[in-house]
Amino acid sequence: MRSIAILLLLVLTAACAAGCSAPPPEESPAPTTAATPGPAGGEEPDIVVTVASLTPRYSPDRPFVFTARIEAENQGAIEGRGVVITVTLIDEEANRITDTKNQYIERFMPGDTKIFDITLSNADPARTYRVETGVIFNQP
Repeated sequence: MRSIAILLLLVLTAACAAGCSAPPPEESPAPTTAATPGPAGGEEPDIVVTVASLTPRYSPDRPFVFTARIEAENQGAIEGRGVVITVTLIDEEANRITDTKNQYIERFMPGDTKIFDITLSNADPARTYRVETGVIFNQP
């Protein structure tokens, strides 16, 4: 019985000492990021925005809203930075803006496509609406 206790103590000591004999880990180099230069003066990315769908959403405990599915594609060769896509819900009968929402995209690479949903409120289910979009660049 005494030999088992001594053997167990030796195994435990060997396990604890195993980590102490290894050399310290080498420091990994700091990660670097490649910076893409911004477009030259006057150049802007070619971002095309389409409204894929406009879906009415009815709920008994919340107000009537529309959900707009927006697809934006950077078809140009220039990266877009600080891109803001503005989505506006317009009452067609009164030709009046009912709601406006913005979607911010920090970096929009050439050839990239973004798809997102925007919830637009302040709508009346008995009226007809359309959605208009706009794009601005270089917003902080």
